[in-house]
Formats: sequence, C-alpha cells, structure tokens
Amino acid sequence: MTILVCGEALYDVFQAGEPVPGQLALDGRYGGSALNTAIGIARQGAQVSLFTGLSLDMLGQRLLARIKAEGVGQQHLVFSDRPTTISLVGQDAGGNPSYTFYGLGSADTGLTEADIPAMDETVDALHLGSYACVVTPVGGAMLALAERYADRFISYDPNTRPTVEPDMRRWRARVDRFRQLASMIKVSTEDLSALYPGCSPLEVARDWAQVEPLRLLVLTDGPNDLTAWFKGKELRARPPPVAVADTVGAGDTVQAALLAAFAEAGAFQDRLGGVAIAEMQAYLERAVMAAAITCSRRGADMPTLYQLSVTGTPCTGAKFVIG
Repeated sequence: MTILVCGEALYDVFQAGEPVPGQLALDGRYGGSALNTAIGIARQGAQVSLFTGLSLDMLGQRLLARIKAEGVGQQHLVFSDRPTTISLVGQDAGGNPSYTFYGLGSADTGLTEADIPAMDETVDALHLGSYACVVTPVGGAMLALAERYADRFISYDPNTRPTVEPDMRRWRARVDRFRQLASMIKVSTEDLSALYPGCSPLEVARDWAQVEPLRLLVLTDGPNDLTAWFKGKELRARPPPVAVADTVGAGDTVQAALLAAFAEAGAFQDRLGGVAIAEMQAYLERAVMAAAITCSRRGADMPTLYQLSVTGTPCTGAKFVIG
C-alpha cells in the first residue's frame, strides 16, 4: 500500500558562512513540506509517492534526481516549463526559521484540477498541506483531490505560511474545509497562533479534536511537549534534548514518522480504529525522537529508520543528546 503526499517541492536557500561586506554566499537544500514529508516516509521504510509540479529547469531536474534517489514514487509528478519555487530561509538565535518565498507562476503552484491523478486501490492514504492547499490555482486542485478521494485516509498539516498568502481569512476558510475531510491533523502552536490571534493554541486544538471525522490531532510546540488527542485521551511526548542546527523540517518529520508507522501497522483501512492507546503513545515518542535528529542537522535532513533505531530506542521515549 502507498501513501500519496500532495503539495510543494522547492529549494530552501540559507546564508552560508559569516557575512562578508559586498558578498552573499548561499546554501541551497531541497525542501517544501510535501517533499520533506515524502522523503521522511521513504526513509522510514514505507511506500510513498509524490504529487507535485516539477519544473524542467535545472533546479527541477535536481529535485527529480533527489526524489528518485530517495525511493519516492514519481508516477504522480507533473512536469512543466514553469520555474522552481525558491524559499529564502532566515534563522533566529534558536534556529527557528522564517521564510520568504519566490514562487509566482512556479511549477508547484501552477497545478490545476486537470492535473489530479487517477488513483487505484494501492493508494490507501493521502497527505496534504501547507501553502499548496491555499494559493491559486493549486489550492483548488488539492481540495478537489481530497474531496474526490474522501473515502481514503486523509492526513492534513496546515503549515501556515503568511509570507505566501497573508490573508488569514483565506487560510481559515481553507483549513476549515480540510478539517471536514481529514482523519488526522498535525498542526503547530505557531500555525494556530497565526490562524487565531489572541486565542490559546492548546484550547483551539482541544476544540478541533472533538469534531468528526477527525481521529487523531497532533499539536507540536517546538522544543516543548508534543500533545495529541486520540480516542478521547490527551497524550504527551517529550522531545529529547538536542543540539539544534535549525528546526527546518521538524514538523514534517513528525508527520512522516507517524504516517510511516501507521502504514507499517496497516492502520489506514479503519482510520486508526485498531490502534491501541499504548501503541499510539509509542508512535508519538518515535516521532519526536525523529524530529530531534532532524533538528540536529542543517535543513530538512530526516533520519532513516536505521539511524532512528541506533540513536535511541524509538518506541520507549529514551532520551539522548546529539552533538
């Protein structure tokens, strides 16, 4: 069985080294929430394919080479002459990123409903999220895709990016529509603060967790405890201490680790109904451990299943320090 991840694929561009007057050295890394999540799932050993728009330009060809090298399925890729999106990534003292996107008329944002792939029964789960679900025209295509295949397990991550679409009313309307379709939502306190200024992210998440058809809500909060709501229980998993390089891709790693674990357990068919509370707790602890490894590296460089197993005990919450 395959997970189809739907969304954007781009290049994250960081400043390289110390600033030099009159010069700016840059370091480009593959990125985009969808591409990150797809690679993270593949590295965790699950079958995954990617639905995105890829450019035929040099950057698009490099992204394609990375997708192939990671073992991510390419049968749902859509190629065009539109350029590759570039995201300039700034960082604060704690390694937390800020993004400036250059993607007007790009390959990943240019998808339309005509590009929606036909899917056979081998695809039993879809994951969607980030700005690809909001901006025009790709946002309409992503919503139509989710509505067309609402009988499959749907996972959603708002991954709010005001620098791409600053209108929070538009974000809230689209998030509310996807909430009506998703069995699983992963959201951050940063996302909820942007969507609902002045409201407690924890209280908003608790309200979301009560609404069908949602089965699992996961709330990340940077280095603080991950909180999840599952089968009427509020669960927590504490991230292990880590020497942070940056936090790019941390949330995508949590998403990838959970989806890969559910695929391994065959949990999509009954929308997580067969997963016990203790099993979900173990999956959450595995996810925060994986995210900690990603935070120890530059960019969204996610761990393999082997790296996760040798760094700590992935299903016991054992603590470890990297670096």
